[in-house]
Amino acid sequence: MALGCGAVLFAWERTRPRVLCQSGSGFRRLVEMALLLNRRATLAAATTAGEARPLPGAKSHLRGELAQERRHRLAIFAKLRKLSLMKAGVRFLASVLLLLALAAGGCQNPEKKKKTTKQEAKPAKVKPGQESTDVDFDGFVSRLRKAVTAHDMKTIAQMMTADFGYSLNPERSGDGVFQYWDENNLWPELEGILSEKFVKKQEYMVAPPQFADPSLNYDGYRAGIRRVNGSWKFAYFVNG
Repeated sequence: MALGCGAVLFAWERTRPRVLCQSGSGFRRLVEMALLLNRRATLAAATTAGEARPLPGAKSHLRGELAQERRHRLAIFAKLRKLSLMKAGVRFLASVLLLLALAAGGCQNPEKKKKTTKQEAKPAKVKPGQESTDVDFDGFVSRLRKAVTAHDMKTIAQMMTADFGYSLNPERSGDGVFQYWDENNLWPELEGILSEKFVKKQEYMVAPPQFADPSLNYDGYRAGIRRVNGSWKFAYFVNG
């Protein structure tokens, strides 16, 4: 519209002398037409500018949405930060507990340590009539009992003295002991005597305990074990 108005004015400028010469009323009409066109162009430009400008209500609504989105992002960030702190705290607590467990396992209470040392230093229980230096005696008797129960003559022979006594009347010792036990069926008797408790009598450990008591005058079957060169040996099994 502005271009049209300008064209009209330009045309009017070129034809003004002629128009002015022809008639005064024609010139007035042309000016009014130019002013009308110019006014319409101005109104059209103002309308276009008004449509492009955002409304005040829409602008405030947009600001509200932006603020709400910002608050939402800040809340999410705060939650993530809180979760990170909680995870870090859990890991730290687990590390501390692990260190405490390792320290508790590696360190020992001094009192408990003393008790353990005392228990280790405490000698093994010794049966009545048995010396504290003869703590290996029980192991020897246990092996001898098993060998007699199994009639393991080879093992028994290794545990006997060279002059093992097996009869007092007549006196017999050394070879022939197993044949004598077989002929007189003494294996059950031997097994029963060895199951008795051994007690000390002079240089021997004897069973049953009645044989060690002089007041009883025990003369039944009895077994004797003594040390030979630092090792225990089965010395005799006799009666009478």
